[in-house]
Amino acid sequence: QDLLDRLTEMTDIVTISGGVFDVANKEARIVELEERSAVAEFWNSPAEAQSVMRELNRLREQVSVWQSIGRALNDTR
Repeated sequence: QDLLDRLTEMTDIVTISGGVFDVANKEARIVELEERSAVAEFWNSPAEAQSVMRELNRLREQVSVWQSIGRALNDTR
């Protein structure tokens, strides 16, 4: 029971931390950038396109970390 209580507490912390790190807004920004990168003229400005792709990759990595932590905690229940 003590272990279950600690896991529940950790899950709550991750959920709260996800809010602090604004995962939902990061996911929305990912969608926005993916749509932007799908436009035919996207690569007409290579420097800007590369900047967008760097931001997109950074956001994907951040969201992936939080999703992995959440899955790991849920799997332990």
